[in-house]
Amino acid sequence: MNVICIMMDSWRVDYLDCHPYWNGWVKTPCANKLASEGTLFENAYSEGVPTLPARMALFTGRYTFPFRPWQRLENNDLLLSDVLDQAGYTTALIADSTPVKRSNYMMGFAYVEFSDNWNPHKPQPPWLPKAKVDIYRYHKDIGDQKDEYWRNRLRKELEKTLLWKSDEESYVATTVKNAMNWLERQQRLDNIFLWLDCWDPHEPWIPPPPFNTMYLDPDYEGPLLVHPRPGPGGVVSGYYTEDELNCIRALYAGEVSMCDKWLGIFINKLEELGLFENTLVIFLSDHGVPLGDHNVLLKAKCWPYEKCMSRIPLIMRFPDGFGAKKRIKAFVDTTDIMPTILDFLGVELPPPRSTHEMLHGHSIIPLVTGEKEKVRDCAYMGWFNRSWAIRDGDWKYIMYGPNFAYTGKDKPELFNLREDPDELNNLIDEEPELADKLELRLRRFIHSLPPPQPPKPIMKSSGYLQPSR
Repeated sequence: MNVICIMMDSWRVDYLDCHPYWNGWVKTPCANKLASEGTLFENAYSEGVPTLPARMALFTGRYTFPFRPWQRLENNDLLLSDVLDQAGYTTALIADSTPVKRSNYMMGFAYVEFSDNWNPHKPQPPWLPKAKVDIYRYHKDIGDQKDEYWRNRLRKELEKTLLWKSDEESYVATTVKNAMNWLERQQRLDNIFLWLDCWDPHEPWIPPPPFNTMYLDPDYEGPLLVHPRPGPGGVVSGYYTEDELNCIRALYAGEVSMCDKWLGIFINKLEELGLFENTLVIFLSDHGVPLGDHNVLLKAKCWPYEKCMSRIPLIMRFPDGFGAKKRIKAFVDTTDIMPTILDFLGVELPPPRSTHEMLHGHSIIPLVTGEKEKVRDCAYMGWFNRSWAIRDGDWKYIMYGPNFAYTGKDKPELFNLREDPDELNNLIDEEPELADKLELRLRRFIHSLPPPQPPKPIMKSSGYLQPSR
């Protein structure tokens, strides 16, 4: 058996038109086809954000938001890649994610390949051609001391990407091609664990034609804000017009549709190679991205709202049509991916030697078989040292850390998602007893988790904690 995970960064759940949260206008036919052949998890959450904490949960099966900030993996982490490598699987990480490349998230993989991706500090080499850039065609100044920095970093990117003639030259295309080439080089297409990690549709949103104008209002005459700065104080009101925000959303949507195309190309290659007969294919994202939601842009604030941050696309396609066309409403999260993969492959972990090696997540295959209706009563999520949140049924409670200057909040929030799916009406003052009950449940859950142990100064040379290659 094989497992292939396809991670696409910052893909909002409401920009997936097979999802109940779909926004009604962005088209993702390839993801839809994958969902029709597999199982769509309607209430999937990224327990900790942003980029690296999300992957830490995926690679360790453990909650991060109460314990770890943006950081490297630790040398005593029990990693999915290490476990499968020692179980005899051919493991590979093929990626273009800049934070992953700069950190150590390739630990445990036998094969690692990074393609060049957006780097704000990396200009075009002098021997390569550069596009001429009218920076104000793509940028809007705020009027502070950082304007020049943002203009220069965007100019470096545009000098490369404006030369692209088609999406064949895009980052997502390059990374997907690398993964397809790696699969074609394998002598045997079994016992494979491949993690394909694409930075797109993360900003900047500079999709080549036709995706750059696919959703853009033809009458729009403002700047093409391919990598917009959050406005002063992180908010957009008084800085971006509604037309400019719609332009930003249209460019992001074009990037999503381009990624969907290359998701389809990769899936077709898996079918061509006969991998559907013995492969679990998992498609997911690490988190969303605010596009003017709640008056913020990008990750200017650490607010774990549903559509724009914590809720994620998650589709699993099993062999032999198992789970086809299923829709699961039970709460699942990123800590469940590792135990699900181990369950599917029949790989058992040895008894944990410390609380650090105890998984927090659960296999969600029993949800697909119908053996279980749920693997947890509530969904838990957050941002280290900034926000913790719990969803219990229709209710969502968010508590914020002590640094209110960063969060921009002066009190907790309580939402009824059935009546208020966009989380706009804070009921904390109307329902104080319910808020207290949910906060207590959230704190008790975090207190019940086996906490991580301090990293060891020297890595073990035997068992499941071998040195990573």
